[in-house]
Amino acid sequence: MQKTKGEITKERIYITAKEMFYNKGYKKTTMKDIADELDISLGNLTYHFKTKDTIVINIFADYLDNIYEFIWDKVDSSADAYYKHFFVTIVFYKVILTNPNNKRFFGEIMKTKSFYKLLSDRISNIYQGFIQDYHLRVSPSQYKGILLADFGARREVMLSYLEGTIKMPIEDLAILIFSNTSKLLGIHEKIIFKTSHNAYTASKQYDYSQIKLLI
Repeated sequence: MQKTKGEITKERIYITAKEMFYNKGYKKTTMKDIADELDISLGNLTYHFKTKDTIVINIFADYLDNIYEFIWDKVDSSADAYYKHFFVTIVFYKVILTNPNNKRFFGEIMKTKSFYKLLSDRISNIYQGFIQDYHLRVSPSQYKGILLADFGARREVMLSYLEGTIKMPIEDLAILIFSNTSKLLGIHEKIIFKTSHNAYTASKQYDYSQIKLLI
C-alpha cells in the first residue's frame, strides 16, 4: 500500500532526527534544527511529533522491538518472558554502550530526565508478565513503589557507570541492573542467578552490529 504524504513526512522527520541525535547529540539537536534540516515548518514537525521526547520514546520503543525480533529465533520456544528480557537487557546496553555516539546520546538523556519514566508504560507491561509467570504477590500500591525504586536505581547506577565511578564489563552491568529489578519484584535468587547465567552465555554467541539505536 502506497504511503500517504503525511506518512512520508513523518518517516523523513524520524530518520533525520535519529541522524542528528547520532551526529550532534540530544542536547545540541533542537526541534527547530530538525525542521530546518528538512526545510519544513516547526508546526509541521510538531504535528507529527509534539516534542523531542516524543521522538526519543519512539526511538527506544523501536529499538526494543528490534532486539526482541533479533533474539526471537535464537531462544528456545519454551523460554519464558523473564529469560527473554534478561537476554534483551544485555543486548540493549551492549549496543548502546559500545558505540560512542549512542553512549553520548543515552547519557545526555539520563542526565536531564528519567529515561525509564519515558518508557514506563512499556516497561510496566513487561514486568506484569513476570508477575503473572511467577505468580508473584505484588499489590497495586507495592507495584507503583517498585517501579519508582527500580527507575531510580537504574538511573543512578547508569549515571555512575557513565561517569566512571562504577567500572565493570557491560554484561555485568546489565545483569546487576536487571537482577536488582528482579529482587524488587520478589523473584527468587536462584532463578535470578540461573537465568542471568544462561542469558549471559547465550548473548556471547551473536554479533549485534545489525541492531541500531540511531543509525
